[in-house]
Amino acid sequence: MISTQRQKAVKQSLLQELYAELHWDAEEPQERVQAIISKAIQELDVDPSSPLYQRIQKADESKDETRCITLTSIYSAIEKKGFYIVKEKGKEVLEFGRCGQVITPLPSSALSSSEKLA
Repeated sequence: MISTQRQKAVKQSLLQELYAELHWDAEEPQERVQAIISKAIQELDVDPSSPLYQRIQKADESKDETRCITLTSIYSAIEKKGFYIVKEKGKEVLEFGRCGQVITPLPSSALSSSEKLA
C-alpha cells in the first residue's frame, strides 16, 4: 500500500544555505561551485570586516532595517551559468570561465607533484 503525504515547498533561501554543507565535497564541479558561493555569502554575513556583516537575511530570520539583503538575491547575482565553469565532460572540468575569459586547465599529468599540492 502506498500512502501519500502532503509536501510543503522549501524556501529557496534555505536550500541555498544548506548547499554549502550538503555539496561541499560533491563530485560534480557545478555543485561544488554552488556550495562555495553559498559558503562565501554566509561568511560575509559573519565577518565583522565585511560590508555585509549581519546584513544578510537567512531563511529563518525576519527582514528588518539591518538584515534587508536576502541570501537568495546575492546568490542569484553571483551564480551565473558559464561564469565559473564553461565546459564539463562527466565530472571533469574542461574549461573554466573567468570574467568573460575562458581558461583551459592543464592536465594533471603536466603538473609537477609540488604544483599538484598547491
